[in-house]
Amino acid sequence: MTRRTDISVFVPNLEVGGAELAMIQIAEGLAIRGLNVDLVLIEAKGMFMSQVSDKIRVINLACRRTRYSIWKLFRYLQKEKPKGLISAHDGANVIAILAKFLSSVPTRIIITINSHLSLNYDPKNDKSLARFNTQALFHILKFAYRYADEIVAISTGAADEVARLIKISRKKIQVFYLPVLTERFYELKAQPVENPSLLAKDVPNILSVGRLTPAKDFATLIRAFSIMSKRIPSRLIIMGEGESRQELEELILDYGLKETVILPGFVDNCYPYMGACDLFVVSSAWEGLSLVLIEAMACGASVVSTDCESGPREILEDGAWGLLVPVGDHEALAQAMEKSLIEGSMTSLMPKRVLDIFRQDVVAEKFQQLIFNKDLY
Repeated sequence: MTRRTDISVFVPNLEVGGAELAMIQIAEGLAIRGLNVDLVLIEAKGMFMSQVSDKIRVINLACRRTRYSIWKLFRYLQKEKPKGLISAHDGANVIAILAKFLSSVPTRIIITINSHLSLNYDPKNDKSLARFNTQALFHILKFAYRYADEIVAISTGAADEVARLIKISRKKIQVFYLPVLTERFYELKAQPVENPSLLAKDVPNILSVGRLTPAKDFATLIRAFSIMSKRIPSRLIIMGEGESRQELEELILDYGLKETVILPGFVDNCYPYMGACDLFVVSSAWEGLSLVLIEAMACGASVVSTDCESGPREILEDGAWGLLVPVGDHEALAQAMEKSLIEGSMTSLMPKRVLDIFRQDVVAEKFQQLIFNKDLY
């Protein structure tokens, strides 16, 4: 019997990133619900390839650039005619909308917004964003997104901004939180710490996780730690890799923190460290939501976060479950870190409902209802 594809999930590749991991988790959640799911990749590569469930069929379009994939996706849609296609990343979202238009299939196109459009395309944040092709993509997506069957944003703040920039009704944008809490997450969380030497035995351990990029603003965290550690001797571990490594290493040396700030690089399973640390800190300048904040809370960590656009305030319910501080304010961050270490975890008082909205089964059900045009409520 020929396999019938129910739902396709379309993403450029599976390099390390929050959107990529979320797409794998959404695909897996839908497959667990008994649906036939294809994970359609523009190029089948990336560190997350090993995390794709054997319940999911991987389709490799084998294109080196996103724009070259339109004709292959067009042919795929004509052949498979999935009931719905969920896409992530602006380029892939545009390609999905165009491929459906060209193929004239009834597939419902659900595009996901995983970050803030204005931050992604503001040249003040990154000089490379001033390039013609980047600004051209912004104008194209502002036109194309209006023709998506559904738009799903990962936070209320991201949804509000999309509505404002694209000038469409906010009512047309759904908010589905990321399916962070999966069976795999709980399995990894239960494993022992792989390298206990990373954690200090005699002083508090402060942990942060993320790509070493300007968006995560680890420079502010290091400056805050330089103040706080004079009052409470501690160790800071920042797990992740990225283009800001050299800048951060120089900052660590400038502040004389070589012995107390560790940059171990990418760590395959950071969840046991989240459970073992005394404090988890998010120092981001901006976030679509903040996967690691949710994960740390689910691991039972005490948390502090910048009040960045737009996820942390939503996740922490206006600071009920962790302290919020202004973006880029290292003195305020130092004070919040000190207070959290002294007063202990606020997450221990957190009701179950706070994390339930991030469960894989809950999010997968919402996507299924959206695709099959059922009442979400």
